[in-house]
Amino acid sequence: MNRRRALAAGGLLVLALLAGCSAAGSLALESATDDTVAEEASRPVPDRDEGPGDTGAVVRAAIENGSATARSQEPPVEAGLPFRSEGRYYNVSWSVVDRQPGTAYRLGIDYNGTAQDSATVAYGDLSARDRAMLDTVLPPVPVTTRPGSDYHFDATYNASEREESVLLDNDTEAVRYEGETYPVTVKDTEPTTVLTRRYTATVVASSTDAYAGHLRSEYAFALSDLSDAERSVVTEAINDTYYADSDSDEGFRSVLERFHRHEAVEKNEYRGIWIVRYDGRLYLAELSYEGFDVERA
Repeated sequence: MNRRRALAAGGLLVLALLAGCSAAGSLALESATDDTVAEEASRPVPDRDEGPGDTGAVVRAAIENGSATARSQEPPVEAGLPFRSEGRYYNVSWSVVDRQPGTAYRLGIDYNGTAQDSATVAYGDLSARDRAMLDTVLPPVPVTTRPGSDYHFDATYNASEREESVLLDNDTEAVRYEGETYPVTVKDTEPTTVLTRRYTATVVASSTDAYAGHLRSEYAFALSDLSDAERSVVTEAINDTYYADSDSDEGFRSVLERFHRHEAVEKNEYRGIWIVRYDGRLYLAELSYEGFDVERA
């Protein structure tokens, strides 16, 4: 059974749909290797840009250079597990380094539209801020054939950038980029505070083995002296999944209480990931408790 999970701040996302997902709770134990432990306790660096202020672009720049600055109203990098890149693991933190009054715009770009040459501006003639706003949406991905804007994104300009902008000029209807013409729309505008943040990447571990060792020493705990009901739950969960049909399952509740006495690698109000030792073996434990009152656990 493949139970690869993607973990993020504010929530733990389970990518595989497990049978019995309507159960009040579940426990799945999977043998833990250095690779699986390190993977579950880290995030990949996104490999595609999705617009200005994109997480992947910011994280890659911070990892490559030690730090990077980026403009966005909200931090594109969520707090949470370290990022993994080329066998190394990094925490990425940030702080606001500049605040300026400005204007927020809603821009749209049409990947298969047309425009008059007189209203089309070459990419190279745009201002630096204009180009920065378009750099992660050009060249077009994906290419579509539907009419109208294919992609919308937010852009902020301070006062001087607004004066220098060509993209926001009423006479500009499209941008010519690498021989192709892309209509651009400017819609909603509102006053805002333009925030610049510095993102700093700090090495957590320089190898998978080192990171896995850190995780084991930090999070692993032993499941021992189990009652018969608890042992039944854990035994069924090994390399499979135990499902609690209701919150009256006292064996599952007792196991749940044991887990919640220890720190999770990552958890939210519905589920979490722990590292446990049981009968001399190390396991990754995925515990779901949506139907249980965790405050009682």
